Order: sequence, then C-alpha cells, then structure tokens
Amino acid sequence: ISILILLLFCLPCWAILINAESILLTLKQEQEVARIAQLYVMAFLPAVPVSITTCFYKNNTTVGIILPQMYTAVAANVLNLATNYILLHSMKLGVMGSAAANSISQISICLLLFAYIRWKKLHVDTWGGWSTAALQEWGSYMKLAIPSTLMLCFEWWVYEIGGFLAGMLGEVDLAAQHVLLEVGAITYMFPLGVHAAACVRVGNALGAGDTNRALITSKVTLMISGVLAVLQGIVMGSSKSVVGYIFTSDESIVKIVSEILTLYVFLQFFDALVCVCSGILLGAGKQKIAALSNLICYYCIGLPVGISLMFLAELRILGLWLGLLICVIIQTCFFTTLIFKLNWKKVTEKVRHIKSNLLCVQKAPSIRQSVFDTLVSEGQNNDEQTPDTGASASIPEPWDDITGNKVSATGIQASRVSQTGVFGGTAEGL
Repeated sequence: ISILILLLFCLPCWAILINAESILLTLKQEQEVARIAQLYVMAFLPAVPVSITTCFYKNNTTVGIILPQMYTAVAANVLNLATNYILLHSMKLGVMGSAAANSISQISICLLLFAYIRWKKLHVDTWGGWSTAALQEWGSYMKLAIPSTLMLCFEWWVYEIGGFLAGMLGEVDLAAQHVLLEVGAITYMFPLGVHAAACVRVGNALGAGDTNRALITSKVTLMISGVLAVLQGIVMGSSKSVVGYIFTSDESIVKIVSEILTLYVFLQFFDALVCVCSGILLGAGKQKIAALSNLICYYCIGLPVGISLMFLAELRILGLWLGLLICVIIQTCFFTTLIFKLNWKKVTEKVRHIKSNLLCVQKAPSIRQSVFDTLVSEGQNNDEQTPDTGASASIPEPWDDITGNKVSATGIQASRVSQTGVFGGTAEGL
C-alpha cells in the first residue's frame, strides 16, 4: 500500500517542482534566485520516486532491523561527497551538478537498501508479495498518513517561511538564518533518532497489548532526549562565538549567529522534547491531535508573534526565533500533559482493534529463521517471551517462529509495514 501511494504522490510533487520558477516569482523572489532554484529542482526530479526508500526504512525499523539503514546512509554520504567534488569542481556544473549529486546519493540509498533486503531475503519473511490486498484498506492507511504528513509539514514549513521573511531583511540576515537552519538540522538529528525509537517501541508495545511497557518507553525516551538536549546546549553555548566561522568568514553574519545561538540553546531543548513527544503520539495513533497542535502553535502563536517581533519590534531574525521559542515551550507543555493524562488502556484497545482488522485483510507470512538470524547479528534478543495476555493471544499461529515460541515483544511484533508499525512507520513516511 505504502509503495503505491508514495509513487502516486510523486505526480503532484513533480508538478510543483517543474513550475518552481513561476511559483517563486509569484512569491516576489528575485528572478535570478528563481532561475537557479529551477535549475536545481529539475536536476533533482529523478530522485523524487525513490521516496519509496521510506517504506524500506520503516519496515526494517518496525521489525527491529536498524543497522542496514545506517550502513547505506554512510555509503551514500561518501558517494555524495565524491560526486559533488567531481560534478562541482572537475566538471564545473554548478548548481545542476550539486542537485545531480544529491539525486545520485538518494537513488544509491534506495538501491543499496533494496539490495540488502534481497540479499538477506527479508522480503520473503516480511512481505507477502504483490496482490489485490494492496488495493484495500487505503482509507485506514490515509487516516493515519495524512495527519502524520501534516504534523511534519506544519513544523517544516514554518522554518521555510522564516527563510522567506529573512530574505526581506537583506542578504546578511538571510545568510545568518540559513546558517542557523543548518546548525538546527544537525542538532535535530539526535532527538529525531530517539523519536524513531519511541515511535516503534510504543507502537509495538500497544500492538502487543502491553500498556505498561508503552508508558515506560514514553518516560525513558523523554528522559533520554532531555539529557541529550542539555549536552548539546552545553556544547553550543560554549562554542557559539566560533560556530559561524564553519560556514562563513563574514564577521557580521557570525555575530548574528552567535547572538541567536544563545537563544537557540534553550529552543533546542524544548524542541527535542516536542520531537520525541511527536514520536510517542505517532506510535499511539494520535496523529490528528499532534497535527492540530502544530497548526495552532506554529501558525496561530509562534509565527504571528515572531513576525511582530521581527518587523514591528525591529528585532529582525532574533524576533522570529523568539516567536518559535514561545511556540515550542507551549507545545512541550501540551504534549507532555497529553501523554501523561492519556487513557493508555483505551489507546491499547483501539490499536489492537485496528491491528486485528488489518490481519483480516491479508494473512501475514510466517516469520522464518533468516529474520531471527538478522536480528541476532544486530544485537536483538529473540529469547524473550511475549506474555499470553499480549499479542500472542490474538495473532494467528503463522506469526509464531519456527521454534514454537511466541515472537519476542521487543523483537518482531509485526512482520509487515501494515501491522503495529503503521503507527510509527509508513504513516509517518508518507
């Protein structure tokens, strides 16, 4: 289902990208900027369909296979560095060369991960093959996918809007804004990893009927993200005066970056908690609430306050980041309150009901020894028994492993993307 839907969504994405120059000119961007942007996106078009890599990522993550994603990403980054050097410096292709290099790296990730799945024969054990069942249950999939997509985009778009607003202030502010976004992208990777773990673990625990484990996972992941954010804050706070020099030698840009990093130290702490809270809510199937919260907090509070401080109070881009700080503080309070006040028993029953409906659509393939061998090689423990009151009480026998033991609650709770992992997997990936 996910592969088909993602491929269909490539069509509107292509339509927007092909008309990027016209759209940017309509938004009053400079003609040269719009022209260069069009060159970039045209060279990047071939990489759009490999969004199906998300399906591979989420499927592997759901069944506890993590390392292949890391290995392929490292290999693709090395390839990206090499192709960028060749296309930019040797062949002098400029912007188009950079886009082509990024396209090649994205395609290589997809091919490498697909090759790994074929090599380990994970597709045999975790995928039932193409069938008419892939044309069913699109409605239930989209009910999770659309809110998940909006939740991500509402947060993502506000930073893109910030780039447009910074451009209205001048080149120095625009450059400083992009440096801050790059720093933010790097620091966000750490809570994003915890987000993914929380998403899968909570979804798997709820699918297994283990309410207590889902709640414990939520508490642990929030604690981990908080500790990591504090450590990141210490590093950034102590190096804020020199971080800007990594990106530019312009003293005025470095000064602005240094000033705003003082504020960003606090923002990234709350943003890390929001990120992990989002993962927990995704795992619990509460995408709609999270998406609505992002819409209200970012576009009804954060952005209006930021714009007012930016232009009316003449704080420039510092005002924008102050607005975002207020936004994430409110979100942190709301999300944490929601998570700890949530009726987890009721959520567990709802998740298991959806899961049982999905199982009726297509009988899941049996999990054979190769998957367990892969998990063992990556440090997974397949000896833990799932309680009789958990997933084993309702999941058909083909979900038992060949040894006759029930599948581990911390190992393989779902052998297909459309099972428990849908709450933190494919729905988010759309």
